[in-house]
Amino acid sequence: SVRLAVAAIESAGPGDGSPPEALERVIRSAWGQLARHHDVAEALGSEVPTQSMHAAHHDAVALFEQIVARGRSAGSFRKDLPVAWLVNACVGLMHAAAAAVHNGQMHAQAACDALTVSVIELCVGPGRPDPVLRQAASSRRR
Repeated sequence: SVRLAVAAIESAGPGDGSPPEALERVIRSAWGQLARHHDVAEALGSEVPTQSMHAAHHDAVALFEQIVARGRSAGSFRKDLPVAWLVNACVGLMHAAAAAVHNGQMHAQAACDALTVSVIELCVGPGRPDPVLRQAASSRRR
């Protein structure tokens, strides 16, 4: 399931377009895989050692790190928080969104929209309106 997520992230073109646009595409692509394989991730989380889980997710995390680093270099993403923190927070939000769908608290599309807005806001930082963020927020309200 991790390999499928990495393939989905790569096919989303993480190096193309502005960093916020790339991040939105990557989040939506990765979300599709995570939502499909949430049960597997949840079951493995309690059975597989943490170090092994981190190793299995290395390639996916590295792609997120590249987008965040590119966004910081371009001046699109905040620089007041470490890249590792932003990436870990993004991954944590993805898992929280999947759990909300799995538990019946949200529909999949609403969770994806909320996740996208939350991750972009987290990476862009406070007080920095971004066209992708505004577009994601307006699609969420529909």
